[in-house]
Amino acid sequence: MIAPKQLADFQKFLELNDLKSKVIVEDLAKLIREKEINDPRKLVRPGRVLQRDDAGWNNYGARMGEYYSYNEIVDWMKRIEAQNPHLVRVFSIGKTAEKREIYGIK
Repeated sequence: MIAPKQLADFQKFLELNDLKSKVIVEDLAKLIREKEINDPRKLVRPGRVLQRDDAGWNNYGARMGEYYSYNEIVDWMKRIEAQNPHLVRVFSIGKTAEKREIYGIK
């Protein structure tokens, strides 16, 4: 899977290394949405009806099923903490290989 902004560099890399490629899925987000819509198990759980897009998530600036960068996810966690300081705490559980903090939310 290649981000659109990296596609030209990736294609150049393939060409320079005489590698062939094949696009299997043109729009992965669309495919995931279609599969979720057609999967009734995603909508109902015992004693509770679930929504595909829980409105509560949007209060914090994120939608389920979308892809977010590391920084966007960290910002999202911090927004939840800021809006619920009596309930939520963001904390570091270590560092990635790139020396970025790995955050948890409690």
